Amino acid sequence: MSAEEPATSVAIIGAGPCGLFQVFELGLLGIQAHVFDSLKVVGGQCAELYPDKPIYDIPALPVCGAQELVDRLMQQIRPFNPQFHLGEEVTTLLPDGAGRFTVETAGTTRLTVGAVVIAAGLGAFQPRRLGVAGAERFEGDQIQYRVRDAQQLAGKRLVIFGGGDSALDWAVALAPAAASLTLVHRREHFRGAPATVARMRELQAAGSLQHIEGVADSLLSDGQVLQGVRIKSNQGAFHEVHADQLLVFFGLHPKLGPIADWGLALERKALAVDTEKFQTSVPAFSRWVTSIPTPARRSSSSPDSTRRRWHPSPSSTICFRRRSSSCSTRPPAPSCTSAWVSRTIEFASGNGLQQGALVSRLVQNGAPAAVQPY
Repeated sequence: MSAEEPATSVAIIGAGPCGLFQVFELGLLGIQAHVFDSLKVVGGQCAELYPDKPIYDIPALPVCGAQELVDRLMQQIRPFNPQFHLGEEVTTLLPDGAGRFTVETAGTTRLTVGAVVIAAGLGAFQPRRLGVAGAERFEGDQIQYRVRDAQQLAGKRLVIFGGGDSALDWAVALAPAAASLTLVHRREHFRGAPATVARMRELQAAGSLQHIEGVADSLLSDGQVLQGVRIKSNQGAFHEVHADQLLVFFGLHPKLGPIADWGLALERKALAVDTEKFQTSVPAFSRWVTSIPTPARRSSSSPDSTRRRWHPSPSSTICFRRRSSSCSTRPPAPSCTSAWVSRTIEFASGNGLQQGALVSRLVQNGAPAAVQPY
């Protein structure tokens, strides 16, 4: 799909809680949002990594499940009809020289929009790989980095790698129904919850699973089908363990991916954000700024209804009210009703919803926005 969207369209890169709530903030201003995410589902880490995890720092909600939070956000933004581009990784972000951006994905989508919000946090979280020769051939099939359907693993020979909570939780959960289960960790002590470690030891003593202290050395296969794995123990001995499935839980690491190639300044492998304007760093941009009034104060006719951290000159002020040039609320803008969206910049905390609503600003000749946890 290739199209040029109206000036009031915004591309949001990232469909996690922060990106979803930005749809709501923009929707209150009548701005259409296109939401991109490399995952095929909305929710980001909340949906992909820990959907059942309780979250305790959402305003007005003493406790909320991660997937519940995503569901609530989707319900909240439904009236604004955002356009989702899921399973599409944004590969290219280029200014077109006319104050707009061209957004391209690895698929067939190409849009020209008036603003961009980068709500990707530290980037896409990638699993730490098994790290043995030939493993990539079986990844997604017989080598998994997350459990998508536990019932499909019943009756199979399983090998689990890892020493944290995920490895231990799945070892305890899958051992009773598995044909066999081997837990491989490079040391005797585990990093998981003591109660889970104790339960794992009980299953080990009962013969429901075995634990090998060591690391994966090589795979056993006939070239087409994975048949098992060769383990090198801490004592230097080798163990050939036959298996139908390898489950690897070595943790995750963030990866910016194509974002690192967009010419935006980076600090410690993350986007550098101007904490005064909450925008990224692009040369020759971010000259003029106007704040958007919060929803509770948008109807106020007071000259102070828009709160600012700094005061641009009257000639650079952009009016977001659809009034004529005789509007007395503040000095008239160059164009009161057209092309008033140039850039959107955002501030949000780690889960995108702390501190109440996001602080939104539209920037004339500004840089791409970045939503970064602090």
